[in-house]
Amino acid sequence: MVDLLKTFSVDTLLLPYLAPWDRLIVALDERANAGSDLFSFLFAPTAFLSGIEGAEIGRILLVPPSGEGPALAPLLPPDGFDPDEPSARFPEVEAKRAPLEAEDEIEGPCWDGGLAHSNVEVLQRGAAITVDRAWEFVPYNDASLSGLATPTFKKDARDLAKQLVGACTKSARKAALDDLIKLYDGQYKTRGSTKISAERRNKISLFLYSGPIGEVELVWITEEVRRHRLEPTPMPTPIGWLGTDRFGQMFTGDGYLKTTKQWGNFQTFFAAHDRLKRGAVFQVMHHGSKTNWHPKLAAKLDPMASVFCSDPAGKLKHPSEAVLMDFAPYNPKQVDAFHGWSVCGRYRFR
Repeated sequence: MVDLLKTFSVDTLLLPYLAPWDRLIVALDERANAGSDLFSFLFAPTAFLSGIEGAEIGRILLVPPSGEGPALAPLLPPDGFDPDEPSARFPEVEAKRAPLEAEDEIEGPCWDGGLAHSNVEVLQRGAAITVDRAWEFVPYNDASLSGLATPTFKKDARDLAKQLVGACTKSARKAALDDLIKLYDGQYKTRGSTKISAERRNKISLFLYSGPIGEVELVWITEEVRRHRLEPTPMPTPIGWLGTDRFGQMFTGDGYLKTTKQWGNFQTFFAAHDRLKRGAVFQVMHHGSKTNWHPKLAAKLDPMASVFCSDPAGKLKHPSEAVLMDFAPYNPKQVDAFHGWSVCGRYRFR
């Protein structure tokens, strides 16, 4: 991430807004060393990002927990809007200045001093990033772990975190880190486990929907298979896309749609304003792992294409056979470090 930010200027960087307690779950599970880039980022992400020498970030946008209920309505084009007229192609964002974490039931100084920077904002719950009233990006943050942090736990974690950051010797840092791990494992571990599970860590993944706004119709589409160092291979025109309004994409990271509650909240959030219905490309969660999925999920989503970002020859053998079979009728695509897939389309306003 640091190399990317030093190489490319970024207009808007999206981060799931997590309480300090939730961010440290990742740091402790990864056994990040105090003072390392990973620990510094997770301890105070906006301060770390703002301090990267040579990085150009226009805005850091924090996505709050999406909770229950639908996403907000898209920002439709104004009356008389002519999509053929030149425009600034500017993004519109419903956001506000980020609150200091000291206001979030934390006594004393906030952990992430970068929240005070003028370019750090919090997206309105359920809102979208809209580009030229023609395309929108709608993030979704599950953030289901926050309720596990009790007042006593917060106080103990804050005190240990201060010891960790202020430790002057390697042995003192290790002692504070070991105490933090013990505290977190006792509070956040999955029932029956001895430590925090990967499932707890992956629940902080950010979902992101991307798609057109308004009454649209897809009038042209092409598909290509891409391979490392080779020319793209054109594919036959995909069946069923043309003439529809389905050109949205859903990116899922390592998120979970396994339980009835997880699916219900996700469906309620994205079904509003036909975003779920208009989704055409679905990135299958966590490389197609069955731990993030439930049976017949593919039929509920009904995508035009299902993308598996995975390596079947890897150690974990992703995707799982059950998940692959579930999405088999929905145009599955395998992509990895050497094999890619792209679809390009043109749509018009009706």
